[in-house]
Amino acid sequence: MKRDTRLVVCITLAALLSVCVVVAQEPKGEPPAGVKAPTEAQLREWGYLLYRASNINVINGLNLSREQAVALKEMALEIEEMAGEMPKASYEGATELATISDCFNELVETLPQNGDISDELRDKVLKMRTLESASIRAGLVLPPRKSCEYASCERCHVTSSGDAVGGGEGAEFDAIGPAVKAEMALAHLFALYDNKTMRKLSQSGKRIDALLTDSQKSIFSTFSCCLIPPKGLSDPVLVGQASSADWEVDVLNKMRTVPESGYPAARKMLIATLLKYATVKNPGLTEAEKRTMSDDVGRALDKARELSDADFQLSKEELCAALHGAKPQELSGEKKMFSQAFFLLIPGSAKMYDEVIRRIDDPSTVERPGTTPGDAEKPT
Repeated sequence: MKRDTRLVVCITLAALLSVCVVVAQEPKGEPPAGVKAPTEAQLREWGYLLYRASNINVINGLNLSREQAVALKEMALEIEEMAGEMPKASYEGATELATISDCFNELVETLPQNGDISDELRDKVLKMRTLESASIRAGLVLPPRKSCEYASCERCHVTSSGDAVGGGEGAEFDAIGPAVKAEMALAHLFALYDNKTMRKLSQSGKRIDALLTDSQKSIFSTFSCCLIPPKGLSDPVLVGQASSADWEVDVLNKMRTVPESGYPAARKMLIATLLKYATVKNPGLTEAEKRTMSDDVGRALDKARELSDADFQLSKEELCAALHGAKPQELSGEKKMFSQAFFLLIPGSAKMYDEVIRRIDDPSTVERPGTTPGDAEKPT
């Protein structure tokens, strides 16, 4: 299918759509080795489920009014009708990969009901995200193969059902430029939508921008998709952007107390561990990005040890941020409006808006702590 490259200007969202994070979670377990690469259908289904979970989390955090929820549901149904069936894969002969789909589907079914999830499901999602990332990386090929269609899955992925040449098995690669990142972002969008639906999303972004309040719109400037919302989330500004987690502060505190003789080895080991889990979050992490993250983490650890107790308390948010690696680029204008439309109108989201409306109409059913849905300032 010929790609409408005129859309690229509005939807160059590489930093937004190429990384999916599990927010504020302490790294657990070991990334598995020898995992089978996914089929194209499996890749598409996983991508949809990741975006759908993000869609639920951001809606849960926006504190929409009833009028907003009704309007967004109407727009979501328009996109859903145009987009048609969302990806659903077969896992015959891939029992291990089927557990990823089962877990993500369970998450998508659970999040609308409670706005939060049990510790058991949280741990399962973290484990499956690690497995999914290893599977994707097992078939990853970068830079994209020029012999394949622009913005297609096969440009960057060797699937287990195909016989593509080269790459795969965790192939290493160095820096990739803005053009390749833009293509990767576009390919992830075309995995769900055709040209016509993409144009409709772009148009819907302007309508949504007029509908949301300034505080609600501020979320989308640097929003990254997130599987799991922070525990106790009540401030919509934190949706997908949780501040420093307990484990991060604990790591820095422990590194401040390591004896000078043991610090070089401890520093090296911690950087290697964080790089390993950065690759879990982003299977396409390049060697150049790893080097940058390694340098940033090292500087943050060194600074944490040099600061006084009082200065450390004042600087810990900034220092913890370095443990995450690269941050999403800040979006504005048409890109930000497209981001709003993409995350709020994912097919299936109409059901979530029904849930929001139900909570507003019957506040006694609201189980989440914090503000009551519908109490956001009314749009002007």
